[in-house]
Amino acid sequence: MEKSKIPFKKKKSSIKISSTSSKTMPNIQRTSNRSKTLKVGKSNPISLTYKITYKYKEFQNPDYNSYMEDFGLIVPEFMGDKKKYLFSVFDGHGGDHTAKICVENLPQILKREIKLTPNNIEQSFINTFKKLDEKMKNFLTEGNTLTCVYLSDNIIHLANVGDSSCFMVNGDKAYKISFDHKCTEPSELSRIEKEGGKVIEERLNDVIMISRSIGDMDQKDKGLSCIPYYNKININFQDNFCVMGSDGVWDCIDEESLFILSNQVLENNAVQDKADALCQKLIDTAVSLGSQDNICCLVVCFE
Repeated sequence: MEKSKIPFKKKKSSIKISSTSSKTMPNIQRTSNRSKTLKVGKSNPISLTYKITYKYKEFQNPDYNSYMEDFGLIVPEFMGDKKKYLFSVFDGHGGDHTAKICVENLPQILKREIKLTPNNIEQSFINTFKKLDEKMKNFLTEGNTLTCVYLSDNIIHLANVGDSSCFMVNGDKAYKISFDHKCTEPSELSRIEKEGGKVIEERLNDVIMISRSIGDMDQKDKGLSCIPYYNKININFQDNFCVMGSDGVWDCIDEESLFILSNQVLENNAVQDKADALCQKLIDTAVSLGSQDNICCLVVCFE
C-alpha cells in the first residue's frame, strides 16, 4: 500500500526480541484457523506425518490508514484433495478493488490451469496471473501484489509478483523463498529498460515502487509485468513454519528477527496454537517497531 511519493521505511530490527508488545490490537479481522493431519511423502521410502495448522490475521493500523487494502486467502482441501492447500496474501495500492477481484477469482482460475498443465505448475501460475491481470483492464492506477503458496503433499509451489515476501523457517534459520520485485533490483531494472520503462527515484516511471503487479494497467506497456517469480520447495524434517505477509510486516522485521520470534513461539510450551501465536507476535512486533502501513500476515505451521 503506497501513500506518498517518499514512503515511510522503518529500519529493520535484527536485535533479540524478548517479547511481543503488550498493546491490544484492534480491528484484526477475517482470521482463519484450521488443523489438519497431512501425510508427507518423501522422495525416499520414508513417510512423514505433519500436523498442519495455519492462521491469517490483519491490522488496519488506523492511526495511519483510513481503510484496509491488505487481504488473505486460505483454501483447505484445494481442488477437492485433503492433501492440497492454497495460501495467498494480497497488498493493494490505490484502492482495494483489484485485490478483492483476485481473492474472488484466484482459486478457480488456478484450479483450472493446474488441470490443464498438471506437470508444469510454473506455467499454471503464469497463466493464472495473466488471466487475473486481464480482469483489471478498467483499473489504470490501482493494483496489488500477489504471493501464492500451493501446498501439495510435501511440496510448496510458490509464485509472487510484488514485495509481499514469503519465508521458510527451520531449525537453523529463516530464509526468503519469494522474490521482491523492486525497481532497483538489477535484473528488474534491465528488463524495465528493455521494455521501454524508466526508474526515477526508485519508482517505475516515477509512479510505482514495485516492478511487477496485478493491475496498474497504465504502466503495463511501460515496464510493469504480471509474470510471477516461481519457486519449488520440498518440505523436510527441519521445517517449522511458512510465513508470508505484506510489507507492513517486512519493512520492520528481517530474517534474523523472524527466526528469533519463531523460536520464542516454539520454545513456549504453554502455547497450543503455534501458527496463531507467531502470526500475532509478528503483527505486534511490526507495530511496536513503527510500521505505519496496513499489515497482513499468514502463518503455516508444520508440527
